[in-house]
Amino acid sequence: MRRLDLVLASIKKCEQKRDKAIEATKASLLDVDEGALRKKCDAPASTAAEQLSRADSRLELAFVLAERCVRRLNDHTRSRDEDRKLQVAASEALSLAQAAHGDVKRILGEKHDDTRRHLRCVGRLHALDKHLREANACLLYTSPSPRDATLS
Repeated sequence: MRRLDLVLASIKKCEQKRDKAIEATKASLLDVDEGALRKKCDAPASTAAEQLSRADSRLELAFVLAERCVRRLNDHTRSRDEDRKLQVAASEALSLAQAAHGDVKRILGEKHDDTRRHLRCVGRLHALDKHLREANACLLYTSPSPRDATLS
């Protein structure tokens, strides 16, 4: 029984460390200088190392944009215009992640761990983009017509 308590305590400590790391990562994503990161993404890259560095910058920018989208999704007071902007940001994040994955795949090959990591990120961003596209499509059918106010 004592050993089980030690294992459970160890698991709880690991979970607390993980939660703190996740919160620190989220905070650091929002503190990133987006302009500087965009410059890194657009910088010319002639060597494979520079191309991989640019791919990592693209992926980081993709997650900055995605994190901002997710945080705004939790705000239910946003307007239709804000929803459209979120859709544009999510689409840009997906495009950046796909470009980064393409570079990494070309340089390192399909079976490399970094290539697989980038592919998982593309999948996550694709899910966010799809969710926002579907949500915006639903708004077209659920939003009231200007004529509806005159009927009641």
